Amino acid sequence: MRLNKNFYLNFSSIPKLTMKAKKNKKHIKNFELKKLIKFASSKGFSGVEFPYFRFFQDIDSTPYLKNYLKDFNQNYVLDCEKKISKKELLKLIKISNKIDVNFIRLKCTSILSCERYKYKKKWNIKLNSIIKKINQIKEFLNKYKIKLAIENHQDLDSSDLKYIISKVGKEYVGINFDVGNAFATCEYPVDFFNKIKNHILNIHLKDYIILYNNKGYSLNRCPILDGNSNILKILNLTKKYKLNVPISLELGAEKPRIIKIKSKKFFENFLKEKKIKLKNSNSIMKLGINNFKNVDKIKKLISLNEINMLNKSIYNLNQKI
Repeated sequence: MRLNKNFYLNFSSIPKLTMKAKKNKKHIKNFELKKLIKFASSKGFSGVEFPYFRFFQDIDSTPYLKNYLKDFNQNYVLDCEKKISKKELLKLIKISNKIDVNFIRLKCTSILSCERYKYKKKWNIKLNSIIKKINQIKEFLNKYKIKLAIENHQDLDSSDLKYIISKVGKEYVGINFDVGNAFATCEYPVDFFNKIKNHILNIHLKDYIILYNNKGYSLNRCPILDGNSNILKILNLTKKYKLNVPISLELGAEKPRIIKIKSKKFFENFLKEKKIKLKNSNSIMKLGINNFKNVDKIKKLISLNEINMLNKSIYNLNQKI
């Protein structure tokens, strides 16, 4: 059985399988990347997602990429490797025109596990800095008819994303919704989806198993549909609201993300819904405690190696969607 036509494979989530292709980025044709695209096709995906400059050095390689995609009947989601780099984004905007994509996935900070306290200033200053940087390239976005899809990269919550869009304009900016990452900002994925559904350009289908620890709770990588992200509900909502967007299968990082909700600093930089987030965080932590009832099964799932976790994810999706 083949995956739904909207399913893509995100190469960022399979770093061990992409090592050879990364090492070959100096070669203008990078035949190792061609093998990866063939691999995605063989697994039933209809597209691939990856940062262009992770596998190629310059724009001259775009004809080869376009041919590889055509050879294996694959579509492409174009990622920006760096956080709001004007220099890189301007290059990618030009590349987008050559390979027929209509948005660029973008992360806005290097913050993970929602450790906003590491940003020494007030959070609204960070948001306004993001808005300012995007405004600087709006004329190019308009010229090339391309949008930016900002990811909730365990940093921005649903309110932050809606605020950025309201200031920049929905004709320039949308959202790359990472399902599992919603937990990092103390939001349930379904609630996060419902708040931002009108702005979604791309979905990262990531699942996590929540486990309690003495700092709060951890997000543990697991096969898609074996975790707590309510993936089936999210997929049903995309059908309900007729979201015809790429859905990129993305495995979480091998090392668990620790969400330190017991730290006094954790909630300081949330601008809205602090009470709701505190309530959610306690609820999510209870979910993590409850998971210990099945800890032996969970340990087996989260310890799967990269290829086995990918294969289990594909199997689950083909069985249940």
